[in-house]
Amino acid sequence: MAYEESLVCVTLESSGDLSDYQYRLVKVATDGQVELCSAAAQAVGVLQNKPGDEGQAASVAVAGITKLVAASGVSAGDVLESAANGVATTLSSGKALAVALEDAPDASGIISAVLII
Repeated sequence: MAYEESLVCVTLESSGDLSDYQYRLVKVATDGQVELCSAAAQAVGVLQNKPGDEGQAASVAVAGITKLVAASGVSAGDVLESAANGVATTLSSGKALAVALEDAPDASGIISAVLII
């Protein structure tokens, strides 16, 4: 079962409705607001809450062990990068962002991961 431990979080403004994207990788846009990561993007952290509109507070984990939505095929010990829509996947050509602490249970499974951003 996924867990969180010793999280360090920052609060930033949401770029829009992110209420369906809790525990996904996010980045800082050019306007300073948080948005979902695209494939191979550099993340600032993992969204911890569910901001429902632009300008709302987005709690973002930047260090520690976090829950993280991971793609199928992710295994414990894999170094992770961002895939589309902020989902974590096994590193291939992007930026190393986290290390999986458990296997992903399915295509949209929540795992525990250590942030290495």
